[in-house]
Parts: sequence; structure tokens; C-alpha cells
Amino acid sequence: MQWKPVSREFFIRGIAVVLVGSGLTVSAPGLAAPGGPQEANTMTIKRHYAYAGERRIHYRRVGSGPPIVMLHASPGSSWGLEALMLELAAGHTVIALDTPGYGESQGLAVDQPAIGDYADAMPATLDALGLDQVDLFGSHTGAAIAMETAVRYPERVRRVVMDGLPAYPPAERERYLNNYTPSLKPQWDGRHLVTLWSMRRNMHLYSPWFDQSAPARRARDLPSVEHLHGGAVDFLRAGPDYWKGYHAAFRYDALPALKAVQVPVLVTASPGDSLLRHMERMTEVSSRVTLEPPPEDFAARTLEFLAGEA
Repeated sequence: MQWKPVSREFFIRGIAVVLVGSGLTVSAPGLAAPGGPQEANTMTIKRHYAYAGERRIHYRRVGSGPPIVMLHASPGSSWGLEALMLELAAGHTVIALDTPGYGESQGLAVDQPAIGDYADAMPATLDALGLDQVDLFGSHTGAAIAMETAVRYPERVRRVVMDGLPAYPPAERERYLNNYTPSLKPQWDGRHLVTLWSMRRNMHLYSPWFDQSAPARRARDLPSVEHLHGGAVDFLRAGPDYWKGYHAAFRYDALPALKAVQVPVLVTASPGDSLLRHMERMTEVSSRVTLEPPPEDFAARTLEFLAGEA
């Protein structure tokens, strides 16, 4: 893919930020165009707002065809899903939501939301977008929301693909709740920005990020500085309550949902994903659940699974 970014300058809590890649136009020769498979296809990811009652929803949209709704990991936004959106957009309308409290979507009126609260917000969100039934894609916290939505509202969900579904055992859950989300409340000397940048960087180097021992070192390289910057901006957008989605995911027990779900579900993870080992705990699942190791081509496997019947 050849990226043709559009710079956008905005202010977050008094800090001027230039973000590259928002509202971008992308030349994606690998995607089939209407005129034939050999033609280049240029698509534009467009940004939109909708309202579920008084709650503002922000989302990115591209393509045309049956809808795929994508849910990001905490504390990111739909920005982090742009590359995969383009790969899935051949023959689909791909809508990546900013989940409540992240990106530019308003949060839920709940002090300590659970994954069930995020799932309960999905029907009103789909109504606001004019969608009756959709395929869902979720990553990490987004996967937990997709899982619970499929269990609670099967009439609104046709199929689900999960990129890293959290399933924390009690001891690990408490460790993460106590250490993963330090305060990022703005400080006059800017120390919260240094903490934030270190966290974002170490999330790519260690699992969990706060354990910087040799056994916790991840076998991967750091992404580009632009990618790290974009992730840090998403933290800032979420503000001091960035921890809410994380804590909901840490507390979520996915195992009962995996037994109860009655729509087709694919659970997998990207290579090197810190949640890949959580699949070892998923030993009793519904006949509708497929557990697979990381695919060679994530987008292709997603499209293949979503092409199946309900």
C-alpha cells in the first residue's frame, strides 16, 4: 500500500498536535476495483458523527456492501484500525467505531463500566447508524465488547471475528488492575506526558508493560515513531478516565460467554499478541466457536470467515 497522508492539526487539553493519517486517502492496488481485479482502487476513509440519544458517536467508514463494524482495543480509537479497514473494504461497508469514552465518542454515564455496559450501548449505536444486523470485528477490549454483544443481542450480530480475546485468571486480573493504568492526570510540569510516552513504548516491548524483566520481553521491534505518537494521542483523547475500558476488559470473564454464544465466532490473534496465550484457557466453548492460531493473512482469513452463512 502507498499511503498518501493528510495532516491535521488540533488541540488536546491545550497541547497542539499534528496527526498524520486522519481522513486519509489511500492508494491500495491490492484491492479489487469494480472495473476488474487488476485495476487500482483508491478509497477514502471518511469520518462521521451520529447520536444515540444525547451520546455522541464518532466513527470511520469506507467501502460498500454488507456491513462490518469494528471495535478497537483500549485506550485507542478507530484510527488504529485504518489499515485493516482498507483491506476489508473490498465488497463490504466497513465502519470502525470509537467506543464510548475513546477517540471522539462520548463516554457512558457509568462510574466504573463493565463490558456488559459497553455491549448494552451497541443496539442504540447500530440504530443510530441505521444498521439492523452486522458482522463484528473486535480487538482486545473491542473483542470482549463484541463477544458480549453477540451473547446479549444475537439478533443484531451475524458473525464475529476476534483479534485477541482477554480471559484473565483471578491472580493475573488483580495484578493488572493494580499496576496497568497509572494516573495520567495532567501535571503542570508535563510529567504525565513522559509517563504516557514510556507506557506506550513499553507496551510494544514488554508484556505486561510494567514488568520490564527479561521473561516479559516481547520478541518484536518497536513500531515507527509516528505510530507511537498516534497511540499516545489516543491516550490523551481518552483523558484521565482512560482506564475504564482497560478495567472492564481485565474484569471480564469471557469463558461463560464462549459457552453461551449462539452466533458463529472466530477467536484468533495476531502473531506475537500478548493475548494469544489466553486461548489456552478456552477449553470449553460453544459449537459455534472456532479457535485458531494466528493466520498468515489476517484480513484474508477474516473475510473468509465472514463469508460464511449465519
